[in-house]
Amino acid sequence: MIDEEQKPEVTSEEIKEENVKVESSWSKFWKFLKEAWEWIVAILVVITGWFLIQKWLNKPTKPEQELLNDIQHHEEQVNQLQDQVQSNLQQEQQLEQQQHQIDQQIDQLYQNYDQHQEQLHQQEQQIIQETQNHQANIDYVNQKFKRKRKTN
Repeated sequence: MIDEEQKPEVTSEEIKEENVKVESSWSKFWKFLKEAWEWIVAILVVITGWFLIQKWLNKPTKPEQELLNDIQHHEEQVNQLQDQVQSNLQQEQQLEQQQHQIDQQIDQLYQNYDQHQEQLHQQEQQIIQETQNHQANIDYVNQKFKRKRKTN
C-alpha cells in the first residue's frame, strides 16, 4: 500500500485551480457553441431575407409580366407547331412509301403489258407466216375434202 507520507498533498488552491481549468474548458466549449449557433442563425436570416427580397421586391412589373406571358404563349404555339410538323413528316413518309408501292405496281403492270404485247406480236408473226403460204393451205384443204368425197 501507499504510505501516507508518499501521497502528495493536494491543497485547496490546487483544487481551485483545477476547478477553474475545468470550468474554463467548459466555458470555452459553451462559448464556441454559442458563437456557432449565432453564425448559423445569421446565415439563415441572410438567406431568408434574400429569398423574401427576390419574391416580393423583384417581382416583374405589369408590362414585364405581360411580355413574359406572351413569350410563354408563343412558346406553347411553337411547340404545337413542332408537333404538327412531326405528324406531317410522318404522314409524308407514309405517303412516300405508298407512292413507292404504287410505282412498283405500275412497273409490274408495264412489264406484264410488254410481255402480252410480245406474245401478241409473236402470234401475229405466226399467223402471217401461216397465211403467206396460201397455196399450201389450199392444197391441204383440197386434199382433205377429196378424201372425204371418195369415201362417200
